[in-house]
Amino acid sequence: MSKLVKLLFHPIALLILFCFFLYWELFLLGRIPLPADALVGTNFPWLDYKWGFPAGVPVRNPGISDTFSQIYLWKHLAVEMLSQAIFPLWNKYSLSGSPLLANYQSAVIFPANLILLLSKQFGWGLYVFGSTLTAAFAFYFFIRRHVISPWSRLIGSVIFATAGLMTTWVEFGTGVWAAAFFPILLFCIDKICLDQKFNWLGGLSLALTSLILAGHVQIDLYAIIIIIAYSLFLRLNHPGQVKLSSLTTVAFGTILGIGLSAIQLLPTFESFKVSIRSAETFSENFDYGLIRPIEMIRLWAADFFGNATTYNYRGSLDYYESSFFLGTLTLPLILPLFLRRFRSSYLATFFLAVFSVSLLLVISSPLSRLIFSQPIPLLTYSYASRLLFVTSFAAAVLGSLALDQLRIHKDYLNWMRYFSVLFLSITIIAVIDIPGKTHQLVSLRNSLIPIAILSFVGVASLFKKVNRRMLIVVFVLVIALDLGRYFKKHNPFVSTQLVFPDTPITQYLQSAKSPFRVAREMGPLLPPNTWTHYRLESIEGYDPLQLLDYSRLFRVVSGDRYGDEISRFSQIIDKVNPAYLDALNVGYFLSLKSSEEGRASPLIGQLIKQGYRNVFEDGSVVIYQNPGSLDRAYFVNKLRFVEDKREMGDILNDPKFNPTNEAVVLGEPFKLSSSTAEVVSIDHGDNEVKLSVRAGGQSFLILADAFDPGWKSYLNGEKNKIYQVNGALRGVRVPPGDSQIIFKYQPESFRNGVIISVFSAFSLLFLLSRL
Repeated sequence: MSKLVKLLFHPIALLILFCFFLYWELFLLGRIPLPADALVGTNFPWLDYKWGFPAGVPVRNPGISDTFSQIYLWKHLAVEMLSQAIFPLWNKYSLSGSPLLANYQSAVIFPANLILLLSKQFGWGLYVFGSTLTAAFAFYFFIRRHVISPWSRLIGSVIFATAGLMTTWVEFGTGVWAAAFFPILLFCIDKICLDQKFNWLGGLSLALTSLILAGHVQIDLYAIIIIIAYSLFLRLNHPGQVKLSSLTTVAFGTILGIGLSAIQLLPTFESFKVSIRSAETFSENFDYGLIRPIEMIRLWAADFFGNATTYNYRGSLDYYESSFFLGTLTLPLILPLFLRRFRSSYLATFFLAVFSVSLLLVISSPLSRLIFSQPIPLLTYSYASRLLFVTSFAAAVLGSLALDQLRIHKDYLNWMRYFSVLFLSITIIAVIDIPGKTHQLVSLRNSLIPIAILSFVGVASLFKKVNRRMLIVVFVLVIALDLGRYFKKHNPFVSTQLVFPDTPITQYLQSAKSPFRVAREMGPLLPPNTWTHYRLESIEGYDPLQLLDYSRLFRVVSGDRYGDEISRFSQIIDKVNPAYLDALNVGYFLSLKSSEEGRASPLIGQLIKQGYRNVFEDGSVVIYQNPGSLDRAYFVNKLRFVEDKREMGDILNDPKFNPTNEAVVLGEPFKLSSSTAEVVSIDHGDNEVKLSVRAGGQSFLILADAFDPGWKSYLNGEKNKIYQVNGALRGVRVPPGDSQIIFKYQPESFRNGVIISVFSAFSLLFLLSRL
């Protein structure tokens, strides 16, 4: 019996129990960590149904909807393609086609994606659970050589797995997986530099490769910086033990890790150059993702400014992007380490610096604003607040070291008391100072638990004969419960019946003859990319790496001017150019019924005048069929040639230009012979489009798919040039007679990436055989 008790209270068992506590709904109720309640509870056509709830589906956290509108869809699409022996290079379902592998966030070749093969829904739950579990155990095994007490290892693991963005990003399935490899990288460096075990070069390379393939680009850069800084720090602190050969081995391991990832990195870099990221200023609109200094109170009082799940959040950035929370007790626990007397480990010195620098860079100030206003690749093209992944890691290491110091030093608890009283005072003063009674009540209510925890530390430290061993156990429990509560409050777990359920609207569209595309009037209707689940194709969509030329073309489609402001979203709002809907193979247009009986919106009224007719309706949604929709591929007889994209834009902005019977072509002029031509058949696959055509003379064919430099064309087996036409579509010349035309997505970056990755793999194997 005593052995069983020891086993149950072993830190590893407790860590497993903690992770099970976070995900108990997955394992006991079959609910999955995905905000699908926000999909069916706020959007049509699903909103027309109650899905078992008396008044409709309650929505827990709509702020993380990108999970179901991007990552969940892209990953399952990639897994489906791989299961069919198709490499997931291209996504044909949104934005008239867009890169899938190069998208990066899709992380289509991340090894953990294999979990998704188990089940489309429960597999996703295991995938998300795996990120938290990996983070917790990776940290535990890294820190065990640096701290003595198993409880110290346990508390660091809990903090790392759930603090800050490790909680708010977990359902996205990217950032937490990537950050989970931080401790594995440092574990390998310890083995190489301190133990002189150079064969751990392989572990370092594979860990870095996995981190990169996980799909969070900022964390890639953070990881490289941490690898370099930690290795050099070990050299400075152990000059006799850490030899240059060790640093060389770390360097080779890092280079090979990047090389193994070339199959992902090169396509992403190539796509980046032709995407909106090369022209947009997204992060600048949000002060570069920097956080106001006043919000630092959220380090110990997570919801002082409200919470996204209770619809009263009033922070400067989205809640999931800007959570500082380390656990109420964590900050008083680690801050005494800044005193030299408690800093007995070189690890404490290193991570105190990492902790301080990451916080300084993420807080809005003239210095941080200057840094993040610069065009630094991987760092400044997105929110600065994502540095909080590093902050959480540093806090976890310091938490483990601090708990060891609390066990050794009698007066460590006194210093914890001083900091607890300080934060308690700041919290109370801040509540009193909040303007507005409503906001004040929210801050007070959300500060009650932090106030209670900080008060407990202050009171406990007053007892002279406190059992510090028992107190350590209590501290571990308090931090675990505090962070566990934070995790459970933020992350919704939903019934599988809410995950993209079928409706009459989706079933009608799925039954229509393909290929065709759909479009819809902007509103709470079929949010961007969600049609992908039903394998419907659309001209609309959302992608942070959307092709720049297509984004500009869509401005014309939506009734604006080519070259006007670009956006990650391509959506039809309140006006449209019907000719472009025809040219882009939009067969069906969706709209919500007007609230005023018998009166359609001006946009729908315009389309009805063009001949659009109501072919199906269910609940609040109407499907209109477009009688003028062209096929996916069609011939035009009138061409206009331009030398650059500015001229192309001028023509597209001309109201007289009709994309259904003419084309503006970027390139050298050529002549057509007047003749009849037809598309006999089309097989529109994922990375490949096959066409059979018949032409009476020299003709020009347009494929109404997005243009990308990676596409290649073959005419009767011979390579054939693809022209960029009508802003962002593909066009090819066709000779007289019957021809077979094949479009293949074969980006040079992917081919080169495969070569470098294979070469790196063989180099790694060779080096390991020599060590």
